[in-house]
Amino acid sequence: MFNVAPCPIPNTTFLEDLTHREGNYTDCFVTAISEDVSISEFISAFFGSPVLRLERRLLALISARSTAADVAAVANGTANKIALWTVDQRDETQIILKAASGGIRTWMMVSRTSEETTRLYFGSALVPEASENGEIKLRFSTRALMGFHKLYSRIVLWSAKTQLHRMRR
Repeated sequence: MFNVAPCPIPNTTFLEDLTHREGNYTDCFVTAISEDVSISEFISAFFGSPVLRLERRLLALISARSTAADVAAVANGTANKIALWTVDQRDETQIILKAASGGIRTWMMVSRTSEETTRLYFGSALVPEASENGEIKLRFSTRALMGFHKLYSRIVLWSAKTQLHRMRR
């Protein structure tokens, strides 16, 4: 779908660390673009894509407002917050953001495969809290929505790739 495919989480990434914790769910999707793309450009395209602009508008209804200036500031590294997300870790090729609830992580990474091709990665981590009996597992409602989450993840990555093409015109 949309030239976006599930893939193993690359080793030595911020997201890979979360795969080894009990009860966590992690996923990773990849697509390629025939251009040299930086993590800053990917962040701009991701949060500026039509799908994420709509999501950000919906989040504004619960007082998690964000603007294009907020997107630009996070993309260029001068700010650490956009809507419900706060930058948890960042380097020259990847970023992981933590949602306000603390249980959701959003990860993006760029990896150049040649001078003219870049792989764009997008992944998520769902990090459950321990229940009263000490059990660590995702809630039933979260597990029930997993199919939608996987489809939405593919749509979001495709939308970011499409936005990158628009930004380059």
